[in-house]
Amino acid sequence: MKVLMIMHDDDTYGAPKSMLKLAELLQKKYHVHPIIITPKANKVNTTCDDLQIENYAIRNWRYYVNRNRYFFEPFVNFVLNKYFDLTFYKKIAKEVDFSTVDLIHSAVSVVSHGHELSKKYHIPHIWHLRELDPYQYYFTKEQIREMSENTAKFIAISEVVKQYWSELGIDPQKITTIYNGIDSQNIIPKKRYADDGILKIVLTGRINPGKQIDIVIKAISLLEEEVRQYIHLDIYGTATKMYQGYYEALLVSIDRLSLNSVITFKGFASNVPEVLQKYDVAIMSSKAEAFGRTTVEYMFAGLAVVASNSGANQELISDKVDGLFYQNDDSRELASKIAFLYKNRAEIQSLGEQAKLTAEKKFTADKNAKNVFRLYEEVVLNND
Repeated sequence: MKVLMIMHDDDTYGAPKSMLKLAELLQKKYHVHPIIITPKANKVNTTCDDLQIENYAIRNWRYYVNRNRYFFEPFVNFVLNKYFDLTFYKKIAKEVDFSTVDLIHSAVSVVSHGHELSKKYHIPHIWHLRELDPYQYYFTKEQIREMSENTAKFIAISEVVKQYWSELGIDPQKITTIYNGIDSQNIIPKKRYADDGILKIVLTGRINPGKQIDIVIKAISLLEEEVRQYIHLDIYGTATKMYQGYYEALLVSIDRLSLNSVITFKGFASNVPEVLQKYDVAIMSSKAEAFGRTTVEYMFAGLAVVASNSGANQELISDKVDGLFYQNDDSRELASKIAFLYKNRAEIQSLGEQAKLTAEKKFTADKNAKNVFRLYEEVVLNND
C-alpha cells in the first residue's frame, strides 16, 4: 500500500512528530510505502532520509487567515495561496506517480492540498483533525460541507475534537477517534521521588495565552510561605513574536509577586522528554488541549500530573487515579492541589506510577500505528 502524507511543519511541533513516527512504524511493521510531502526542506526531510522514507519538499502555502490581526493579511494569503498552488500541483505531479498511490493522508485539518489531490486523481483521502479552534480562521461553512462530502474518513485525536468538528458539520459517521501515539524511548521514567526537600514542578509547551501560565503563576503566589519556599517550577518553551507581549507580562508578574526564586523560564529545549526525570510533578494548565502530547510525555515519565478539567485532559487521566484535576481558570484550586502533593509525597509516587501504566496501555506509538493501519485497510478496501 502506497500512502501520500501531506505535512505542514517541521518536527518542532506535535503533529509532524506524530506523523513521522507513524510513517516509520507503518513502513517497518505493516509494509506501507509512505511518501512524505513537506512545504519546504526541514528536519522532517532529514529524518525521512535517515529512515529511508521517500520524501519531497515542495513549496506550498498553508490555508491560514487570521482575521483578528492585520486588515491586509487575508488578501496577502489569498495571493500567496494562488501562486504557490499553481507551482505545487505541477511539481508534485513530476515527483509522484499518482497511478500507484492508494491513499492520501493529510496530517492536519488546516492544509487542504491532500483534499484537492484526492479529487483530481480520484484517490481516497483521510484527513487528520487535530485542532479545536481553527474554524473562524480557516474554513467557511461551504468548505466544511465539501470536506465532509468528499473525504473518505477523518481521524480525530480525541473525543472532544470529534465532537467539535461534528458540531461544525463534519459527518460524525466519518470520524474515527485515534489517540496520538508517543514514542517514549527517549523518556526516562522517574526512579526516585522527593520525599522531602524541594518539590520540583515542570510545565512545558509553547508560551501563549491558551496555556494559561498566568493562572499557574497566580496559584503559586497563593501558596502559604511554608509551602512556597520548598517548591520550584521550571517552564520550558518560547513565545512567538505574536505572543511576546504575553510572555513579557508573565515576567513582570513573577517579579511583582517576588517569585523570581521560585519560577524559572528555561526557554526552548529539544530534549525535554529526557529531562523530565528531574521533576516530581507536572502541570497541564491549557484552556483547551485537543489531545495533550506533553501530558502523555509527563505520564510516560511517571510524573504526578495536575491538569485543568478542560479539553481532552479528562480523556487522558482519571482524577485521583493517575493524576489530579482542578477547575479550569481556578488558580486557588490549583494552589490547593500543589499544596496537597507537597504535604503528601507518597501520593506523587502513586499517581506517577499509575500514570505510566495508563500511558503504556493507551498512548503508545505502536497502538496508534496499528489503529491507523486498520483504518487505511478499511478505506482502501471500500474504494476497490
